[in-house]
Amino acid sequence: MRVNKDLKDFYMQGTLEGFSASDKFTVNQVSIDSKTEKLSNYIWGGNMALSAQKMQARKGSDRVALSNVTCDYSMDFDKVENALFFKLRYGTDDIIAGQNQIEDASFQIGINHIDFNGFEAFMKLYAELTSKAFGDFSEASAQDPEKTKKDLEK
Repeated sequence: MRVNKDLKDFYMQGTLEGFSASDKFTVNQVSIDSKTEKLSNYIWGGNMALSAQKMQARKGSDRVALSNVTCDYSMDFDKVENALFFKLRYGTDDIIAGQNQIEDASFQIGINHIDFNGFEAFMKLYAELTSKAFGDFSEASAQDPEKTKKDLEK
């Protein structure tokens, strides 16, 4: 991960062998490639690509598995039009749920000419509401786990 000294440009690239939550949820071979720029306190522009070789969830004898999962995200800003251009794509080679299988599944959404000021106001409100609903975790710390636990219980 790299960041410039004024904390406006972030670059992250890496891989993770995987992780799991007991035997209920596993993810293998995760990779990320991200280059973002701070457009405001609430909006980050740029590109991100996230992938996982395999994801699996289990509950009892039920199992859902996805292979070669990808997520691509981009947010571009046009200063002249004061507008944002957003694109998000999810895809997977296959989804297996029980005896059912779906191959080459994907979902893509793009939204053009989002008013920057209006979206920024929305994101500010969203941040305030989630902070009130879930507490302020900006000061969460391993040094004070009781405070963090109380914040989570709000």
